[in-house]
Amino acid sequence: MEYSTRRILDEFQTFVRPTRYPRLSQYCTRLTSITQQDVDTAPAFPEALANFVAWLREPAQCTLCSWGAFDRYLLRQACAFHRLPYPFDDEYINIKPAFSDAFVGRGVNMERALEIAELPAPLNRHRAIDDARNAAALWQEVLRAGGAYSAR
Repeated sequence: MEYSTRRILDEFQTFVRPTRYPRLSQYCTRLTSITQQDVDTAPAFPEALANFVAWLREPAQCTLCSWGAFDRYLLRQACAFHRLPYPFDDEYINIKPAFSDAFVGRGVNMERALEIAELPAPLNRHRAIDDARNAAALWQEVLRAGGAYSAR
């Protein structure tokens, strides 16, 4: 999202072929709708990360945002596991507490936040691209409500 216009400029999506646990569980497929074929034909993490960084062009000029801190934690862990440099600086926006502060005063999950903001429910829950779209929409709501921009 371009900060000054609050407009989504582009999107990036890739599946990642798992290396530690290459077989998806039925639970994971039910939860995400991601199939074994999706990940079997996907790039491994190092290539997927390289593609993402190339798409960003200048990751140091970008601020990583997510709904909750777990995505950032997992990205850092995957970089460490594959002995790759983490591509972002330490600036980070956790949208979940910013939304809570702006709207409800307590933590809520993404589905509840979408209801509160009167935004449509996600098509594919727990799919990264849909979660990213929803997080961007919720961040726009925080900014509209005058929520503070606070990157850590």
